[in-house]
Amino acid sequence: MKARGIRAVPVEVFLALLLVLPACSVKEERAGCPCYVHLIVDEFLRAGLSEAMVAFSSGGLGHSETLDLSPYEGSSYEKQLPRSQARAAVAAGLENSRLEGEVLKVPYGLEADPLWLYFEEFECEGDDKYLLATPSKQYCNLTIVVTGMDEEGEYNCSLQVYAGSSDVELYTGDPAGGKYRATARRVGPLVYAVRIPRQQGNELLLEICPPPTRNAAEPMVLDLGDEFRRAGYDWGRHNLMDASAVVDYASADISFDIVDWDIDGSYGDVEI
Repeated sequence: MKARGIRAVPVEVFLALLLVLPACSVKEERAGCPCYVHLIVDEFLRAGLSEAMVAFSSGGLGHSETLDLSPYEGSSYEKQLPRSQARAAVAAGLENSRLEGEVLKVPYGLEADPLWLYFEEFECEGDDKYLLATPSKQYCNLTIVVTGMDEEGEYNCSLQVYAGSSDVELYTGDPAGGKYRATARRVGPLVYAVRIPRQQGNELLLEICPPPTRNAAEPMVLDLGDEFRRAGYDWGRHNLMDASAVVDYASADISFDIVDWDIDGSYGDVEI
């Protein structure tokens, strides 16, 4: 039996088929097709940061949502964006911060969050774009030891830290203004800790308030920013360092040190 040949498709039928095919199947028209962004979040999960805000900005439009990152381990979070310049961010450790526009704002009087941030600007120009989200430390954890106080002061004094910046740009990590005031947490006998967000400069003050019953003594105010400056603290560092201060209340002397949180090569004690 003679094999049946394949019949040629008439030119008119072929052209009609091209017209009904999706536009994205024709190479010349792919500029109108979406770009699929694959955000790999394994580094956040490795650091113990399983909950985070994921945000994108493209063409003047923004999108953000808070996610459990665990389901994306070993794969990626996927977002469909137009083919244009775009930005992505992942912010973990959020508690007091609120996103307003493209700025993470800390209300005056509340302590800054232990913010770990990834941000990147990129070009969506193909069908797929892969981004590796790596967290960077956006706060300085300052430990303060107060000496030279009697027992009354030891249990009743309070510490306030004031700074020139409280807010952070989501897509750049830059300080975004705002005034910062936070009450240091007591973590031991006359040992306190407070987080300071990334600063534009060294506009920092430490106020030590004695017990109210101490004959209405005035608070002691120290120029904390000068200590940061003299120690060479770098607020532009990708991962901010921690610091410690010992204050002699009786003499108003202060000693200051920069602490390497990453000394063992890990993310350290991630505080959420």
